[in-house]
Amino acid sequence: MKRATTAEQLVPWTADLLNVVLGLEDPEAINAALKAYFDTYIATGARLSGVRVN
Repeated sequence: MKRATTAEQLVPWTADLLNVVLGLEDPEAINAALKAYFDTYIATGARLSGVRVN
């Protein structure tokens, strides 16, 4: 969430963040999924409902 508070716009969709990490247990996978979510949102404004990082 720290990245959300430092972005130009706040991300109000906390449910999206839960959906992005749902089922992930590895901290590195969770960080990668959240990074992909925020990078996409900041660059395009698009909300992702799920990100899978291999």
